[in-house]
Amino acid sequence: MWQFIGFFGEIALYLLGQVNAKISDKMKLEYPTLHAYAHKRCEIETDLIKNGINWHSFFETCEFMRKPTKEDKDFIKTLSNQDLLDMLIIMNLALRGYVDSYEEKSENCQILHEFYLLLKEEIALRPNLSFMPLGDGFVDYLESREDRKKLRDKKQNARKKGNLCIFCEGSNLRSNGNNWQCLDCGKYFRKKQ
Repeated sequence: MWQFIGFFGEIALYLLGQVNAKISDKMKLEYPTLHAYAHKRCEIETDLIKNGINWHSFFETCEFMRKPTKEDKDFIKTLSNQDLLDMLIIMNLALRGYVDSYEEKSENCQILHEFYLLLKEEIALRPNLSFMPLGDGFVDYLESREDRKKLRDKKQNARKKGNLCIFCEGSNLRSNGNNWQCLDCGKYFRKKQ
C-alpha cells in the first residue's frame, strides 16, 4: 500500500486518482469479494504504470519536480519490493521518453535520473531483488539510441519496399493487399505508403 510522502507520494497520489477514474461503480459491484476487487485494482494499476500513462509528459507538466531530499532517500528504504519496482518502471519509462525526444540534458531528466539511481541503489541492497540488473539503464538506453534509430528506419523502409521481413529479416516476401507476407516465417506486416 502506498504511503503519500514527498516526491514518490505525489506520483502515488496521481496514480491512485487514475486507477479510481478507471474503476466504475458497476465494476465495483462485479467483484463479489474484496480480494477479487483488490486483484482487479492491481491489474489496472500495473497496466496504467506500464502502458496507460505517458510518464515523460507527466513529469514535464507536474509541479513537484525537485532534487531528491533526505526525506525522499529515507522514504525509498520504506517502499515494499513491489512499490520499489513500480517506481523504477515509472522512472525508466519517463527517462526513455526524454532520451527518445532528445531531451536527456534537460533539468527534469537529470532530476529523474537522480531518483532512478537512488531506486537502483536500494534494489542492490535487497537480496530478494538480486535478479535485477545493477547497471545504469538510462546510460545504456542513451548509448543505444542511434542503433534503435537505424533499426526503426530499416523497418520503415521494409514496410515501404517489401524487401525485408521486419520479424525474421528474411527477403522472401510477397504483397498481400495492404500487407506484406513473409514466406520464410509466415508473418504479415502492414505496408506503408
